[in-house]
Amino acid sequence: MNSARSILFVALLLTTTLAHANVSIRCIKDNGTTVFSMNCEANGGHWVVWNREVLTPDDIRESEDRIAEIKDRPRLEAEKRFRAEKDRADKDAAEQARLREELAAEREKAVAKIAAQKALNERRDWVRGMRTKDPNIEKLIALKDRWDESVLLASSTPRIALAGPVSRLQDLKDQAATLVVAVCYEKARGKLIMLMKSEIFKFLAFMQEDKKSASTIGNLLIDLEYDFYAAIPDQC
Repeated sequence: MNSARSILFVALLLTTTLAHANVSIRCIKDNGTTVFSMNCEANGGHWVVWNREVLTPDDIRESEDRIAEIKDRPRLEAEKRFRAEKDRADKDAAEQARLREELAAEREKAVAKIAAQKALNERRDWVRGMRTKDPNIEKLIALKDRWDESVLLASSTPRIALAGPVSRLQDLKDQAATLVVAVCYEKARGKLIMLMKSEIFKFLAFMQEDKKSASTIGNLLIDLEYDFYAAIPDQC
């Protein structure tokens, strides 16, 4: 007789002989194992398994919790899968939203940069058309032209050889500091010096491989150059 049949036999025997003692049988499948338990009021209210081991009230509660957990496991696992899928979906949605925001911000920056460049070009063309009519403008634009040539040279120079071109930029900045112009052009001269300092700082950051600082300053140069041209008065 195998173990399952032995258990069934004991259960039936006790049910027959101890009917007056309120005997009950429980059969629970846990991971493929069949477990029998009996309740016998005549044994002090304890739970008694078929191999005659006595369970205390704490054991009974633990066993009942285990039974409830086994019965509830499919639902809990389904809920766990649902939460995991929802978390992944939420994470993907958040990432897509972040990418859309970054794309919109980059597009906005690009549009603003184009508009700023257009405004700069228009103002620069007007100022350069006035250079022959005012010696102060001629001085400022002549120095700015030398500066642009030196910046172009520095921009095409390898990092390891930038010391010379940057030194040339420093010299031009010093010339701007001592340039003599009429009072109403002093603001424009100050804006030119600020532009020069910023561009020198950008090259120094590049030499030190400080990409973040170089990029930050580089994004401001269009505005700084526009400020210089805008500071040149229409009439003085």
